[in-house]
Amino acid sequence: MNMAKAPPFAIIYLILGIYFLFQKKYWPLVPLAFVFCLTYDMFVLLIGAALIWVVVVGWAEQRFEWRPIVWCCWVRLPAL
Repeated sequence: MNMAKAPPFAIIYLILGIYFLFQKKYWPLVPLAFVFCLTYDMFVLLIGAALIWVVVVGWAEQRFEWRPIVWCCWVRLPAL
């Protein structure tokens, strides 16, 4: 995909990822992260959003929500 067209798609994917995080639907993050990795080189943005989510949930609710990190990072681990 042309990188000139990728940033608008990245914004859409990030919004979808944040929506899934707010709805606590973590399993759709796997296909979203896969498509995000294929279309945009800055796939780390979705992982960063999941890390920020974990920090905010840990701060606000005093519990460690590990599932967003696992679901987002699972897509990229075999390629690293």
